[in-house]
Amino acid sequence: MKFMRQLVSALVVVMTITMLAATGASAHQAKTIEGTVDCQGNYSITGTADWWGEISLLITLNGSQVASLPGGDVTHDVRPFGPVTGTGAAPGDPVTARASDQETAVTGKLVLIGGPCEEPFTPRHKASFQCNGFVPTLSVALAGYREGSRIRVAIDGNLQYNNDSFAPDLSRVWASMNPRRPHTAQIVVDSTSETGDWTRNLHVPACVVLRPSGSINGPCEDPMYRATFDNRDSNQPVTFTFRWKAFSDSTWRNTTRTVAAGSRVKTGYKHVLEFSNMRIRALGQTLDTEVAAKGGWYGKCPK
Repeated sequence: MKFMRQLVSALVVVMTITMLAATGASAHQAKTIEGTVDCQGNYSITGTADWWGEISLLITLNGSQVASLPGGDVTHDVRPFGPVTGTGAAPGDPVTARASDQETAVTGKLVLIGGPCEEPFTPRHKASFQCNGFVPTLSVALAGYREGSRIRVAIDGNLQYNNDSFAPDLSRVWASMNPRRPHTAQIVVDSTSETGDWTRNLHVPACVVLRPSGSINGPCEDPMYRATFDNRDSNQPVTFTFRWKAFSDSTWRNTTRTVAAGSRVKTGYKHVLEFSNMRIRALGQTLDTEVAAKGGWYGKCPK
């Protein structure tokens, strides 16, 4: 019996210690949180919590910690905290509070005070470039500027557009821009408001221009033909193919060349089977076709 009484006493002591430890671990807790914000973005966060000792109370705004309040030498009891103040907030921004040894937080949102607020005057602007059918197009969209503001557009340092009363949306083709080479564009807005001026420098790349052409030249000699691959109007290399039928064995042959941008290439002369079809193709398009002449002498081929 003595052993049993000792065992029961020990169990009671263990259970009491366990209960006290559990109570102490869960006692630190944020209870409430609330906050206000004015039209200038100044906020104030308050609430209640139960924390003490080495435990801190962590306050966040928009997911970022804005305060860590020490527990201190106080008794175990719910008490108010705050105000935690700052600037740069807006109505509806979320706020949280939790004890540093806890995962769960109480949440709230900032409430506007002193409203309604005057809508801030904020200029909005956008400038972009794109190729429309191989033609460089510079688009400028502006809004929120006061009357009397001025827009100036310069291409490669040369003033192209100057308007004291521009429309909110400005989009036009700048004819002075050669699509085959890059340019620089500068858009400047001289604002009459306190928001100041705005400048945007754009690098305008060359548009991809693909305008190949080709011609079948001949007949000459008995008969001979050659192809001219012309890529002078493109700013990208293009692959050409001259399809013809050989006189020697009546088989189809392909003569293929990749021609650099701005260049023209002539193939060598081919002895083509009479009455056979010839063609030049590039970029999936037929550029020229011809039917070979009847066998005979058509004069010496030019170089």
